[in-house]
Amino acid sequence: SGKIENSHVLPAFRAGDDSELILGFPDGHCHYQDGHYQTMKKVYLLQKVVEAFGIEPERLQMRFSSDPEGKSIPGLFEEMEQNLQKLGPVKRI
Repeated sequence: SGKIENSHVLPAFRAGDDSELILGFPDGHCHYQDGHYQTMKKVYLLQKVVEAFGIEPERLQMRFSSDPEGKSIPGLFEEMEQNLQKLGPVKRI
């Protein structure tokens, strides 16, 4: 997550994605030391940007997992999918 840039997220919404999920390691486990913290700030600001364009900010989420085998990741996707089903597709202007 420490290498995520605005240029990775915003074009995906412009291309028609209904949501974005950024996965990262929790505090103290990131290779980029404070990368997760920096990314949390970026996500917060990006949520404000997408909201300004009429897109619900909860369509962009960041989740943490220290599961090295990735067994918890499908659950994170399922949670995001349930949230997306409640929201429906992005209303395009």
